[in-house]
Amino acid sequence: MEIKWSDDFRTGIHILDSQTKNFITRLDKLTTAVNNGRGKIEVDHLIEFLEEYTDSHFKFEEKLMGKLKYPEGLFHAQQHQEFKSTFNKLKREFSNGSFNTDSIKYFQYEVWTFFKEHISVIDAQMARFLRGKLAD
Repeated sequence: MEIKWSDDFRTGIHILDSQTKNFITRLDKLTTAVNNGRGKIEVDHLIEFLEEYTDSHFKFEEKLMGKLKYPEGLFHAQQHQEFKSTFNKLKREFSNGSFNTDSIKYFQYEVWTFFKEHISVIDAQMARFLRGKLAD
């Protein structure tokens, strides 16, 4: 599975794009680690990173949407909560010892699938609105 930055993910809001690029780089490291037999170590690092990332990135977006009165803000925040729920489920599976190469790939697939869709569709809609408000 190729995990790379694409201009499809660009929102035009520098801080969001920077955070997204960092996220993609971290998730891509997991592919390299799995291929080199270091998947467990990198999953542990990715879990720590995702806990921090989802907390800070999602809060930042939600605060910005609230401040600028984004009309789809509630739906967007619900998408964040759905991901956190999925992430916590995956995290529990790893903490319970349900760990092998296939489960790492599944974890990576679930995270990447969510974020690809979220960034290219949900965040893109939000960014169009926010850029208009920030330009005012």
